[in-house]
Amino acid sequence: VAHPDRCFQFASGSSLEYCPEETYEFLINAAKDKNIFLEKNLSSMTNPGQFVPEFWKMVPDGLNTVIGCDAHSVNELRFKN
Repeated sequence: VAHPDRCFQFASGSSLEYCPEETYEFLINAAKDKNIFLEKNLSSMTNPGQFVPEFWKMVPDGLNTVIGCDAHSVNELRFKN
């Protein structure tokens, strides 16, 4: 599983300026070719600048995806809303 949102977390301004569309295509094609699941990370979805809607709009239907959360300990799972 890979959550590609993390590669965008240091972007400033438009995510397409920071990370060109070709990079999105590369990540998507690599996941498809290697049968890697892409994770929509709930933690990223709640932090501005980490969840990139432009990327997820490019992910084709049928590509393996999961929704997950960063919980590096049991306590983090308990307190997630």
